[in-house]
Amino acid sequence: MTIALINGMTEVLHYQESSILEEYSAGVTRIKVPSFEKETDNKKKNGLEVLLQTYLINVRLIEKTYGDFVEVVEDREAID
Repeated sequence: MTIALINGMTEVLHYQESSILEEYSAGVTRIKVPSFEKETDNKKKNGLEVLLQTYLINVRLIEKTYGDFVEVVEDREAID
């Protein structure tokens, strides 16, 4: 699921992987979500929202099914 999210961000929305990936290792993935300042970024922002919501739905389903082994922690800390 994480690879699919990153692929969507890089291949569909054209983000550089180095600008979104903070940490990707066994058990932990941290992804930076870029901020949007221009009105022209609305299409990209909407696409990103769809990708992120789809990702969260699916990882939560994995957590529900494999809760003894998987814990999803969503951190919405703002990064300046």
